Amino acid sequence: MANIIVPKVFGQEKYPFLELCVDKAQAYKVCCAICAALEKSFQFDAKHMGKGFAEKIETQHEVRRRTNILCKWFGILRNECSYSTSRALDTLPLALRTELNGGDFEPPKAEGSYSQAALQGET
Repeated sequence: MANIIVPKVFGQEKYPFLELCVDKAQAYKVCCAICAALEKSFQFDAKHMGKGFAEKIETQHEVRRRTNILCKWFGILRNECSYSTSRALDTLPLALRTELNGGDFEPPKAEGSYSQAALQGET
């Protein structure tokens, strides 16, 4: 798995997603969750399409593309859909897989109570 390099010093005002987090610990959690979702997406490919396919497709370009999809959806879920950070992070793998499969991801409404169990098994 390739590393994701963040070019700015952590804590600067324009740090990606810092404005969506309450503190540095939460921003770190977001970064770790994005990396985990990225890694799981390649593991899913290996499991369902073969290890050779996953190794062939896991390029720097593809890592960057998938990271951009995850970051885009985190911003949309937090800003436009009013998701909590936890709910947004739990939804990211499903959003990524939907886009990778060529679909249009439609996030559930942020109304009512939230349960992580509703998302499990859908990625």
